[in-house]
Amino acid sequence: MRGNRNRVNAYYDYLCAHHNVDVIDQLTSYTVARYLGAHPETDFVIVPYIWNAHVLDNTTHRKAKFIVDTLDCMSSRTQRFENAGHKFSKPYTVQAEIGLLRLFDHIMAITEDDANSFRRMGFNNVFTVPLSLQHHHRSLSLGS
Repeated sequence: MRGNRNRVNAYYDYLCAHHNVDVIDQLTSYTVARYLGAHPETDFVIVPYIWNAHVLDNTTHRKAKFIVDTLDCMSSRTQRFENAGHKFSKPYTVQAEIGLLRLFDHIMAITEDDANSFRRMGFNNVFTVPLSLQHHHRSLSLGS
């Protein structure tokens, strides 16, 4: 999450003030399932980008809520790329995006415009953590 490190760090700091937070490295369905099996008290898992929805594949632990950090409305991003005469490397139709978003308990948007796009798709489980969220405390290394 190279371009969003400060936003993620700030959100991590906010969550740490209210919750016990761990970071799962090498995000795969196996590592998430293994972590949840070892930590059944887990309240939530934040998954970056809808294309990582596969991490839910092996999870039968449903006490934890799964939150997707969308970082963009991907079907809108696909359309913006096409309108500019380019091809987005991970193109999504609205229907494909809806299908993946349905897998999550909550949707984290980066802007109110994106949050409203998700609401227009029929989702009411959307909240916004803005890109401009300030980072003040701990640094979290998420890799590059």
